Amino acid sequence: MKSLKIPVHNIFKDIKCQKGVETFDLIAKKDFFKIEKTVSNGAKSPDGFWYDQPQDEFVLLLSGRAKISFEKGKRADLKRGDYILIPRRVKHRIEYTSSKPKCVWLCVFGKFCK
Repeated sequence: MKSLKIPVHNIFKDIKCQKGVETFDLIAKKDFFKIEKTVSNGAKSPDGFWYDQPQDEFVLLLSGRAKISFEKGKRADLKRGDYILIPRRVKHRIEYTSSKPKCVWLCVFGKFCK
């Protein structure tokens, strides 16, 4: 019987990110679907900047703490293990990310919402 070789990766490997910066690592992408690891080290969105994405976004915070603001005045305060589903075209921005520990996010983009 042939051995199936499927590589094993660790989401926490190579967590390098300068203070005030975010790094993005593409894990997988196919058509309108994307999985990404993001590391934030005290980073936030620039003043006046809003994400306005054409896809829904599932966001899981694996470590750290973060605050996401939405254009309509709502805010999500996230801690390790929290996740949210942001529908496409809902404007949002990162207001705060911790640096100790750094924020490690798993973000999945696609069509999830009605």
